[in-house]
Amino acid sequence: MGGLKTMSPAQASIIGLVIAGLLYFFVFGGDGSLVKSIKPLKNQKIQLTKDIQDKEKIIQQAVAYQQSIKKLGNTINKVVKHIPKDMSSTKMMRSLTDSAKVSGVNIIDVSDRGGSRNRKSESALYTKIPVSIKLEGNFTQIMMFLSNLTKLDNIITVEELSIDSGKRLGEGIVAFSAIFVGYKYKDEQQVQN
Repeated sequence: MGGLKTMSPAQASIIGLVIAGLLYFFVFGGDGSLVKSIKPLKNQKIQLTKDIQDKEKIIQQAVAYQQSIKKLGNTINKVVKHIPKDMSSTKMMRSLTDSAKVSGVNIIDVSDRGGSRNRKSESALYTKIPVSIKLEGNFTQIMMFLSNLTKLDNIITVEELSIDSGKRLGEGIVAFSAIFVGYKYKDEQQVQN
């Protein structure tokens, strides 16, 4: 310690420069290799930070997707419940005639309208089952028939509808004709075939 107190400022500066040179040589390799090795590491850090942000976005999207699927799953299950796998034109015609009988209308004709004309509109998940029906009755009976159809467990839509009043039918009697479409769910085995 005593040697430091007797050192002149010029000597201290020279020793400081030597220490700084040695430090530079050992730390930075003399040729700047440490600085050169830091630059790729900085670029790698930037890339990894970007990758982490991208992965966080993907995770957020996956969580949102899972929540949507969970919500949608319940809805799809409800729809599938109302589109049975075992629906046929016979069952569809039976449902329509039962509803017609309960409402008190006269059944003129009920027929299967399936065939090649509906193949174009088929979905991968369901098959349309069209049935035509012709009825006669008063307007209230016809409305009761339609109301009874809304109480069925199956989804039934109307493709064509016609209500006519005719002199030949008598006072207050109307002729009703429509094509109703029932739906049959295709299970996975049917979809693959």
